[in-house]
Amino acid sequence: MKTKTYRAFISYNRADAAIAAGLTRFARLWYRPRAMRVFLDKNSLASDPTLGGAIERGLAQSEWLILIASPNSAAAPWVRHELEWWLAHRELSKLIIARASGVIAWDAIAGKDFDWSVTTALSPVLRGRFAAEPLWADLEAAAATKRKTVSNPVFRDAFLVIAAQIHGLSKDALWNVEQGEQHKRIAFAAAASVAIAAFAWAGYNQYSVSMDRKENLASIQLGAKAFLVLPNDPQLAAQIALAGVALRPSGIAASALRSALARIAGDVAPRFEATVPGAIDLAFAPDATRLAVLGGDGRVTLLDAASGRLLGELAPAAPGEAQAIGWGPDGTLAIGGHAGLQLWTFAGATPSARTLALPAVRALAFAVDGKQLALAHADGSVRIVAAAGAATTQTWIAHATSAARAVAFSNDGKRLASGAEDGETVLWELADARAVLRLRLGRPVASVDFNRDGSSTLAEHMLAVADTGGGVRVVDADAAAADDPTTAPLRAVDFRSGHGAGVAARFVSSGRCLARASASGPVEVDATLGFDRLFELGRPDTGRAPTIALAVAATRHFARLDAAGRVTVYEQPLCGDAEALCGFAGSRLAAPLTAQDRTRWLPDAFELDGAVQKPPGPVCRALIDRLIRARPGADTR
Repeated sequence: MKTKTYRAFISYNRADAAIAAGLTRFARLWYRPRAMRVFLDKNSLASDPTLGGAIERGLAQSEWLILIASPNSAAAPWVRHELEWWLAHRELSKLIIARASGVIAWDAIAGKDFDWSVTTALSPVLRGRFAAEPLWADLEAAAATKRKTVSNPVFRDAFLVIAAQIHGLSKDALWNVEQGEQHKRIAFAAAASVAIAAFAWAGYNQYSVSMDRKENLASIQLGAKAFLVLPNDPQLAAQIALAGVALRPSGIAASALRSALARIAGDVAPRFEATVPGAIDLAFAPDATRLAVLGGDGRVTLLDAASGRLLGELAPAAPGEAQAIGWGPDGTLAIGGHAGLQLWTFAGATPSARTLALPAVRALAFAVDGKQLALAHADGSVRIVAAAGAATTQTWIAHATSAARAVAFSNDGKRLASGAEDGETVLWELADARAVLRLRLGRPVASVDFNRDGSSTLAEHMLAVADTGGGVRVVDADAAAADDPTTAPLRAVDFRSGHGAGVAARFVSSGRCLARASASGPVEVDATLGFDRLFELGRPDTGRAPTIALAVAATRHFARLDAAGRVTVYEQPLCGDAEALCGFAGSRLAAPLTAQDRTRWLPDAFELDGAVQKPPGPVCRALIDRLIRARPGADTR
């Protein structure tokens, strides 16, 4: 028997189009747009000189006929024509009646036909065709509801009656199938969004260069599969992603491994807590071994970043209220406040400081190379100073009507972002202090931050802007470098914290993560590839003072400061490279990939020992040998 082109032909009047369309969306496979191929004359008519010919071909190629019964369809000549053709050429048992409105009544006394004295929803062409009352679906309540989705029980129950007949399943069995397909669709959508975000940020030039290498393409495919599996089985997702890392230890496969391990490990507990009364800001040293905590009076407390042990204190060289602290890549510690700028160096046994008298400093930031320091002032101006000599090299009014609150250098040192009290953020070309991009947020700007590691192609042009209302916008600042920034294809991702006021958004230096702090909630860490949530840094205890500052260092250390002076430090290596991920995974992934999962998820002729452009490091190789190369059931000790 020849397979029919369509599972069903829906006969309906235009007034019932919403109900007809709803039938095509039920119980579809996750990779298909519809559950079954359905003929709807609005969408399915091919170019045909005779409309009737096209309809009859659609009927002939359909397995079922679904009649949307209503007074409108009962009077419609085309519905009558479709019914007449079906009755002449096909089995009556393949006709499904679905009442959208009007009356359908069976003659209970004679028991051989509908009661046509009261029936208004059926075409007279059906008179005398049924020897027994057929099963028909009542869709009137579903037609009246505004929410025509399977999450609406009224809508769902009505369509289960119809879809169950067509699929050859019971209502309960079909609903179980639909729920399973929903989960697959959600997972597939998540994986697709990650891939789309990756391509949008990565730049097509590098991607096109790498696509001709089969190991890169296979790694991308394995990463996408891992994201698909992740919602239901993080362990399996990590194994699939690890196979992708074996082919290329960066990109989507590594990101999928990072997300899977984050799901397995859960949120991060504090490494230690210390209290520094009166603290207002904090910063990690470049090597992440020390943490400097700034007091409102300018005093600096130095803590060991691994243990919290007190290392010493720095007393301010001049009295005055402090505002901000930053640690340069060469080890210079900068403190800004009402008295201007103070620079500490640690070259000898005793730290030394020099002071530069300037207008009140609200925020500061070192350039990536450490040679320059940007200062944001309360009068709206921005100043660039040479970090070595503390001499001013450039000054301009960045925000004419509002105090400047935040500054950050781009990776190449050619641009600067500044944020203000009125919610404005401006991206400046430093060569001529020219504004190439202006953004307006709804609240005062809390922080601006560029991704600090230019080696990450997926993130090197990202600029994160946080406002005090809890909003964060990440934009592609490279697009703003176009000659006409008003027409540049600026890409942006927006976050909204559910924990009240915003404190800061900081990129981890690897470029793979973005940490977002709000005043009353945990620090949330997102992957910059796809911007999916990775983990939270210890949910605060009830009654804890609001968070007022956030610091990140290298690829694993995070520190938060609250208004009570509590400093909490966390360590989590998931924002590191593939070697850091594999080291973290070593104790969390125990069983090798099973033979069944290997056959199902790995590509045909999958080969780990072929030529790979960038092979994984020793830690990943050992884990891959144990979990991917090992045969299931073998001794992997």
